[in-house]
Amino acid sequence: MYVNLNGPVVTRTVGSDSTGGEGFFFRQHVFALDVHGLVVEAQLDRVRDRFRPTAEDLVPFFASPEHAPETRMRGLARAFEAFWEGDVDTALALALPRLEGALRRRLHAADIAVITQAQGETIGQVQQLGSLLDKLDELGFPEPWPLVLRTVLGNAEGQMNLRNNVLHDLVDTPSRHRAALVLQIALAVLFLGEEPPARTGSADSGPRMPVPWNAAADQRLPFPVPDPRAHHFVTQYADMHDVVAGLTVPAGIPQSAATVLHTSRELLRHSYFCYEFSTVALLHALIAMEIVLRAKISDSGTKPLHALIKQGKETGLLTERQAEFLHEGRKLRNRIAHGQRAHSVMPPHWGTGMLTTSFTLIREVWADQPTPPATTDTDEGTGI
Repeated sequence: MYVNLNGPVVTRTVGSDSTGGEGFFFRQHVFALDVHGLVVEAQLDRVRDRFRPTAEDLVPFFASPEHAPETRMRGLARAFEAFWEGDVDTALALALPRLEGALRRRLHAADIAVITQAQGETIGQVQQLGSLLDKLDELGFPEPWPLVLRTVLGNAEGQMNLRNNVLHDLVDTPSRHRAALVLQIALAVLFLGEEPPARTGSADSGPRMPVPWNAAADQRLPFPVPDPRAHHFVTQYADMHDVVAGLTVPAGIPQSAATVLHTSRELLRHSYFCYEFSTVALLHALIAMEIVLRAKISDSGTKPLHALIKQGKETGLLTERQAEFLHEGRKLRNRIAHGQRAHSVMPPHWGTGMLTTSFTLIREVWADQPTPPATTDTDEGTGI
């Protein structure tokens, strides 16, 4: 109500034991939340890189609970968009009021008072954030969320006091990881304890258990999304064209082998979306190699691959180096096909090197000696 020309006024003295009391506890919790905020920041950036959501994409998701009207959730969706654009001030200015409003509506829906009634000469008023935070336990928020909200939003000694500091312009722009904390808290206030939105249009209307983001949820995506691991080697899908540019299907090889090699090359290209495709690409190249060996060996019959490799080496069709490479590939294929190991994960450039060797080997073997007359064009006798 007035300006104190004498400067700051001492309202409390600090005891000699600076490590005691509630303030010290909150300071420790603030440190832990700052570390957690760095993790949340990285997770939100991963969501941006993987799905590229817009505000319009987010609004229907945020507005699914009854206490989250669409008109208010547009601001929260824009807050996420601003966060991903690097505009922390805008993100916080939009998110903090929506967070408080959602909390107020949740309390009201649970018949917990959010308005102080008029008494005598005292007028009624809407309870402020501090009073709302004191009601979190009554609302049934599980730990540690009541403590998290109080530490991040509260203004007691040692707390972050982000709400007042930001909305009253008392501090410079907060760090981005603290803005990430506010966004995560907003999601908790919206969805904590809420039933997941019911699916529509499904033949199976029974209850469903939530699924991990990287399991069945991905199967419902309307379009492929980049595998985050691919970004360690390329920056965009277009870069994969350069990765596979040297993988040319040799001319003249049997059409069945050419088709398999083409599939192998495309699997490696699309490992940008599914990292494990690089291993499947190598296995397909081995299939093409077996087709070529059977075409080059007149009495291949139903011999398994290891016998074909041995015969090819004995007849001079394969060099020692070529036979060794094929044996290693055959062993890898056997271990995966027989369930002895999961798919090995190969970085795209490693997969490119191995596929280049496979393509070159097929070209060399096909051109090395005359091809015997074809006797059949079936897939029989391709046992491992």
